[in-house]
Amino acid sequence: MVRRTFKNLDIEDFRLLSKTYIRPHLEFCFQAWSPHFVKDITILENVQKVETHLVPRLWKYSYLVRLQMTGITSLEIEELEET
Repeated sequence: MVRRTFKNLDIEDFRLLSKTYIRPHLEFCFQAWSPHFVKDITILENVQKVETHLVPRLWKYSYLVRLQMTGITSLEIEELEET
């Protein structure tokens, strides 16, 4: 939905949309938010990788740089901090 509706995003708009629409879906299910298997963590990280590609200015950067520029933390890092 976000990809179809918002064609040209800047970083601020992306941050707002991410916190409003995308992140809550990832956090909804406890099993998904607190995965125990590496494959589950990888799937959730891939969702976030695709999400950061929504900002055209960030396409040329690596995933970790895109996270830093948008101010979003990696799901895997958050999981490690909570335990």
